[in-house]
Amino acid sequence: MMKKLLVALSLVLVLSSSLMSFGQTVDASEIPNRTDDEMIQAAEKISSYFEIDEDGNVMFTADEETLVNELGISKNEAESMINAAEKISKNPRGSLDNVSGDEIQPMGFVGVTLHLGPEVRAMSGWAAGAFAAGYVGWYAKTFAVNPITAGVAALITATTGVVVKNAVEDNLRTVRVGMNIWGMNVNYPVYIP
Repeated sequence: MMKKLLVALSLVLVLSSSLMSFGQTVDASEIPNRTDDEMIQAAEKISSYFEIDEDGNVMFTADEETLVNELGISKNEAESMINAAEKISKNPRGSLDNVSGDEIQPMGFVGVTLHLGPEVRAMSGWAAGAFAAGYVGWYAKTFAVNPITAGVAALITATTGVVVKNAVEDNLRTVRVGMNIWGMNVNYPVYIP
């Protein structure tokens, strides 16, 4: 299922690069909150805390003290991250289900719909973005089999971090990461507790 997501997002990148060549060019320095290098580094650390045990269960190996010391977050945020990771561990397949399927319709949405749960919304925007990007990045990296899919995984990770950070700061519960592409509709909902 995640392979289908990476293929769909690869298609989005290819199509958008050809479509965007006719669009307006925007200087990245003019876009507020475009990237946050510290948040991306924290997301990479968080993704290293996710593992799969011998039974195939998703495990989160960091404790509160590690999160506070390595990420510079509060104890409450660390506790929220651990609680969210425990919920992910209990139902990892339920958090990444394809609801809409492959349908053909004009200007359908291709991408990921992020549903933000109470644990993530309780964190600061920065911590929520780092956690969400860490989880999604870890999951996407498990399917990165070549440089193209690895690039897509990195793009998904960075985009997720920034989008979730802004969503939490704007008190949103659901955000969509992707674009409308004529004739396609591939939407993957992701629940982040």
